[in-house]
Amino acid sequence: MYKLKYAGLAALAGACLTLAALPANAADDASPSGCLDSAKQVQAALDANQQSPNYDAAKKDKRSGLEFCNAGLYRQGLAYYDHALQLLDPPEKKS
Repeated sequence: MYKLKYAGLAALAGACLTLAALPANAADDASPSGCLDSAKQVQAALDANQQSPNYDAAKKDKRSGLEFCNAGLYRQGLAYYDHALQLLDPPEKKS
């Protein structure tokens, strides 16, 4: 029972951290249509980056984004979608 409680708290903390990293422009799209647009972008990125070492993590974030958006928690869903896109298209290393 305690393990389940701690797992729930850890998931909540992770969602809060992800939400804190939400870009301001993503908050403007916090709606069902914003979620749909972001889901399409993430799917296209997944299709184009199947060999990415971050593929599985991005796919997990896509599922989490879908779950939050379906629950009406659009900002949280968009945060997961945004993170998935970042995983698949990290900033280039500067030398």
